[in-house]
Amino acid sequence: MYINERKVVRVSELKTISIQFPQDVYMLALWVLANDLAYSKQHSSTCRTTIHGLSNKLSYLTRIDLKSIKSQFDAAGFSDEAIIEPDDNNHPNDIFQLITGEDEKNSQKN
Repeated sequence: MYINERKVVRVSELKTISIQFPQDVYMLALWVLANDLAYSKQHSSTCRTTIHGLSNKLSYLTRIDLKSIKSQFDAAGFSDEAIIEPDDNNHPNDIFQLITGEDEKNSQKN
């Protein structure tokens, strides 16, 4: 089994992994990116989630053993320490729009 030693995983790469239903890992990763962005803005710091952190969240939400979830990431070749980042064509602020379908600036006016 080959583990990708890259330190960054683009969020769209997670579309290929499913735990309970198609693209569930990708959907949670998008939410986590939006949450990291919101936290970073509120605290003037940078918050980044790793594959390890995403695995823990998935285990908690699905009630599936962490070891089982990590084995799926390992099988797909993702390193536990890799940081989840937006795709190159998406600025981190675009994550809000991917989730909600609306622009963050417009929603703050309402």
